[in-house]
Amino acid sequence: MNERQAEYMAYRKEVYGEYPEVERFETTKKRMGRVLMGYAIVLYLFKIALKGIDVQDTWSFASLYMGFFLQIMFISSAMRTRWKSAWLLYLLVFNELMDFFHSFRLMEINSWERFLELYRYGFANYPLEAVIDMLTWLYILLVLLFAFWLMLVPSHRRYADQADELEQEIKAYFGGR
Repeated sequence: MNERQAEYMAYRKEVYGEYPEVERFETTKKRMGRVLMGYAIVLYLFKIALKGIDVQDTWSFASLYMGFFLQIMFISSAMRTRWKSAWLLYLLVFNELMDFFHSFRLMEINSWERFLELYRYGFANYPLEAVIDMLTWLYILLVLLFAFWLMLVPSHRRYADQADELEQEIKAYFGGR
């Protein structure tokens, strides 16, 4: 770590020292975001391993990677200090759900019985694909809970606003030198 980074970290610790609850919130938010990013990476690696990549089919190749990069970009933007950017997580959930609903429509799954039969059949005949599907459902739930945690809890919005003000103060201190 160079001198400038050490000075930045010391000043940041000093500024956040007056607001331990804000620092705790920011630390928790970043940890949760990193866990979600790690989960997304592992899930996409499983999907790639399962489907295989046909580099010649540029459309599926591009859609798979663009989907992955959008996931990572939206999660990282939700980890920033402004809580208002967390609405992008709802877009991730919407996108994943639309993929599922489109697949269900193509397979004519229009009742709970057909839905359960699909997964019963899937676990019996294609267990890896069914497990990846379940992991995707879990991912959707985790992203949705993270978005709720960021946006619907009033104290978390207040902490995020305070963190944004503290980060602006830190930037002003280092920008003015």
